[in-house]
Amino acid sequence: PGPLPGSIDAHVTYAPGVYNISGMLSIAAGVIITLDASKADGDDFIFNVSSYLAFGAGVKVQVENGNVNTRVIWNVDSGYVTTGAGAEIVGTVMAGSYVSVGATSSIKSPGCFAGGAAYSAAGYVSLGDSAIIGSNNAFIASCQAAAGQTGDVTTLAGNGSQGVANGNGISASFK
Repeated sequence: PGPLPGSIDAHVTYAPGVYNISGMLSIAAGVIITLDASKADGDDFIFNVSSYLAFGAGVKVQVENGNVNTRVIWNVDSGYVTTGAGAEIVGTVMAGSYVSVGATSSIKSPGCFAGGAAYSAAGYVSLGDSAIIGSNNAFIASCQAAAGQTGDVTTLAGNGSQGVANGNGISASFK
């Protein structure tokens, strides 16, 4: 699909593909980003950002027409990722530096099993009050039941401190 601008200031819809952002990407508060898949396997959304990624307060990233294998990857090469309070992000967030998840924000799976994680290559992952990384247990359990699977479910919830957890698709800090 090609490069994206350095800022997203209005609601927008993207098709599956690899998007490259040279420099930073800033998403204004309250913006809704819709990722429109076609219900087919391989409908991945990959966002490569070279500097930093900032989701404003109340930003919502949603997947439409996805399936259990739809993947969303936010890959920040050398910088950091921040989410403002109340942001709802889907996918796997990877940062070269650190990830800071604002109060009442969430990073969840776009499908039943693919994503809902935050990784830092050289720093840390911090969670604001009531922030969540991973899908809620009831959602994952319903997906597992639909697929005829069982297993442990882990969700990382913030209490205003740096979070470190390892579990079902959830990792917090790599040093």
